[in-house]
Amino acid sequence: MDWALSMADGRREWHDSAPLAWEKECERFFAALKKFDDYLASEKPLQAPAKIVSGPIADALTHVGQIAMLRRMAGVR
Repeated sequence: MDWALSMADGRREWHDSAPLAWEKECERFFAALKKFDDYLASEKPLQAPAKIVSGPIADALTHVGQIAMLRRMAGVR
C-alpha cells in the first residue's frame, strides 16, 4: 500500500522492506492502508488511477487469493 500511496501523489517509489514478525507486519500493512485510504478520501488529485488499480491494488488482491488458496490446501479454514 506504500507503493499505491506513492503513485497516488505522483511519486514513483518502491521500498523493499525487511520481513517483520506477523503482528508487526499486520500493523505496518494496516497503517499503510490507512494512509492510502486517507489520501483517497482527501481533496488531493489522484495522479495515476489506472496504474494504481492495475499495479498495487491488483497485486494485493492477487496475493489475498493466493493466501486463501494455500490456507485451504493446508486445511485451515
